[in-house]
Amino acid sequence: MGSLAQRFLLGLIAIAMLGAASARAEERPTDTDWRTGAAVAPGAMTWMSDNVANKKQLIEQTAKAQGKTCTDKFAFLGWGIGNGGPPVIMDKTREGYEKAGYSVQQKPGSIETERVWIVRDAAREAVILWGAFGGSTIYLSCITAGEPAASPGRPLYIGLLAALGLAGFLVGWWVFRRVRARSPGRPPSAS
Repeated sequence: MGSLAQRFLLGLIAIAMLGAASARAEERPTDTDWRTGAAVAPGAMTWMSDNVANKKQLIEQTAKAQGKTCTDKFAFLGWGIGNGGPPVIMDKTREGYEKAGYSVQQKPGSIETERVWIVRDAAREAVILWGAFGGSTIYLSCITAGEPAASPGRPLYIGLLAALGLAGFLVGWWVFRRVRARSPGRPPSAS
């Protein structure tokens, strides 16, 4: 029976780890650049599942062309067809940045379909590369100064893992006490 408690606890840990891994692997809707904390146009999806090394290299080269150096803090977003295209998406995102207290400086990119933003507020600076590909709008960003914005989902995620850990511990403790109380040769406990 003791192994049942161990299996249950290991199962809870495995479920938590799989949930954390799948939450990172699949693309999901977002309403902010999770590094700058600024709101972006509606319809954005995270874009971390493919060619991450290429995306990092591209935004690092873009930052370097602007005389900036990326820290290891990146955000990659995409908007599919039907979200208004780059002009609409960029205008809405610019509004989000300006409402968050950022100044936005726009420059042309290395090809006609690209635009580069340098955004700054009192705490951080980022370089953003905008592009269009097959009707979709892409957004690559990196922090070039300061620390990234606090993640709004992180306390919830940590709280969930702590709750699962506590639940696993309590169930394991309860099973241990029951098995111990029923063990042959042990007098029943007074409690």
